[in-house]
Amino acid sequence: MKRRILVVGAILACLAILGSAVSTLYATPGSEIKKTEAPKETQLALQITSVTSPVIAGQKATLTAQTAPGARCKISVYYTSTRSAAEGLQEKTVEASGNVSWTWKIGTDMAAGSYRIEVTSTLGEKHASQTVHFTVTK
Repeated sequence: MKRRILVVGAILACLAILGSAVSTLYATPGSEIKKTEAPKETQLALQITSVTSPVIAGQKATLTAQTAPGARCKISVYYTSTRSAAEGLQEKTVEASGNVSWTWKIGTDMAAGSYRIEVTSTLGEKHASQTVHFTVTK
């Protein structure tokens, strides 16, 4: 899966370079030459690489992701429709390695079930988000 994402990322990077380096010129005799610019790339690579699941209520869970170094990442853990405010779920800046992780404690009174985690990454005008589910047991 990592290799596929890296290949897709390399292809997208090449297309972006070609798109900005190659422009289409339109001209008729006596007309002004206009350059057509390639659109700016707005996607950012983001992959959730691990999440603790299942996790026992009252224990700690960890999620690790990989994205561009220097990107700002946010995590949102949803128990049913409520966003968790647990300590450890703050916004972070990604390390030079491209890795970022969060660790938080699952409440002892949390009901057993499957819950959603959303991770978002932003670097300049580029954005990405990923969603994963994890299981809490008693």
